[in-house]
Amino acid sequence: MAEKKEITFKYLEKYGNQVSKRGLATIMYEENKDTFKDVEDARCFVRLYTGTHGLKSRSYEENQNKYFFHEGEKQIEKMVFELQKENANILILNDTHVPFHDNKAIDCAFEYGIRKGIDTVYLNGDNFDYYGESKFDKDLRKNRLESDYEKYNDFLFDVKTAFPNADIYFKVGNHEMRYYKTLMRSPQLAHLLGVGHFQFEEVFGFTELGIQIVHDYQIFKVGDTNIVHGHEIRGGGMFVARWLALKFFENTICGHFHKTDHYSKVLTGEKCLDFDSIGCLCDLHPKYMPINEWNHGFGHLIKRGQNTEFYNKKIVNGIVKE
Repeated sequence: MAEKKEITFKYLEKYGNQVSKRGLATIMYEENKDTFKDVEDARCFVRLYTGTHGLKSRSYEENQNKYFFHEGEKQIEKMVFELQKENANILILNDTHVPFHDNKAIDCAFEYGIRKGIDTVYLNGDNFDYYGESKFDKDLRKNRLESDYEKYNDFLFDVKTAFPNADIYFKVGNHEMRYYKTLMRSPQLAHLLGVGHFQFEEVFGFTELGIQIVHDYQIFKVGDTNIVHGHEIRGGGMFVARWLALKFFENTICGHFHKTDHYSKVLTGEKCLDFDSIGCLCDLHPKYMPINEWNHGFGHLIKRGQNTEFYNKKIVNGIVKE
């Protein structure tokens, strides 16, 4: 009994959750046939010391869950999506709100990116508007998914055409979440969220275009800098960059608020943290809010190892302000 217990803990430590309990038991039996009489014997010990063998197993002091023995459910598996490149030259575009985009602003951003030899494009949320799927008041004669689908695909194709050799990442913003929420709110359609062909990235052919998805709750981590769309954390107000500084303790960039803003926070000595809000690439005077403080813009982030340099670019009258 003591020998079996020792072997079981050894294999649990080595393999953890990498294999199933039956798979782990099979490995244990094959490598310790003199100790276990068969796979089922080994499996009993795996279940015993992982708290899945009934009430008896819960009395063992080795059980890591001291007071409550039911496994907690994780709603978010991976909070951070980290860019693995050692060095990267990144163009950050957000809030194009296709089909309410501004062609001249997009052209400016594309031309800047091509000129700077961009090797990575990060589409930082609200790339598609999903006007017809909004829960807010809207003109029901306009823009449903079936009519905008081709425009959304055309935008992705244009990005790929402009930057054929670049890695492209697509962040799901609050507007793209309208796709999921439309399905979730319908009892007849909600089950489709579990069907592969109805996943957002499958609907828009990300695999064929070589685009990687970054989910709405994930932080895109580039060296010492976080990039969020902005909807993930409630608030913002007039001073967006200052608000970011209250929420994060690393350099952070966001979109979502359609305006260029910057705030620096000095820590100790020469160490300084930077917080930036990026302008948008959509129509600046939509019907639902024609008077606002928005401006066109985009971001340029350079990664060298774990260090980054960020250039927050404004577009004024069709010209990128250097």
